[in-house]
Amino acid sequence: NYESVLFINNFAKKQFQDKKIILILGFLFDKEHEKMLNILVEFADKVFFTKPDSNKALIPSECLYENDFDGFEIIDDYRTAFDKAYEICDKDSVIIVTGSLYLVGNIRQYILSSF
Repeated sequence: NYESVLFINNFAKKQFQDKKIILILGFLFDKEHEKMLNILVEFADKVFFTKPDSNKALIPSECLYENDFDGFEIIDDYRTAFDKAYEICDKDSVIIVTGSLYLVGNIRQYILSSF
């Protein structure tokens, strides 16, 4: 929800101000995704917009979100989004997964089964 996104925004800006922030996010279609995206891209250096494994998921490639943020990439498969984020992550980076708890759970399970 919108209040949670504001909290994540403030938390990330304070806690990770010396880190490169890689954001993986995905939403359900019944959420105010455009409003939340605008807040989340404020603190991120790279954004992977992806799809949670849910029949209620917003499909990013069908979303008409417009932004002028250079580090924004749409990847419909959450596993591919995580793999790309992991590839560019280094000791001065942090990966944040947010948007839908479905997505957080999907990526958690993917990590546990892959590493």
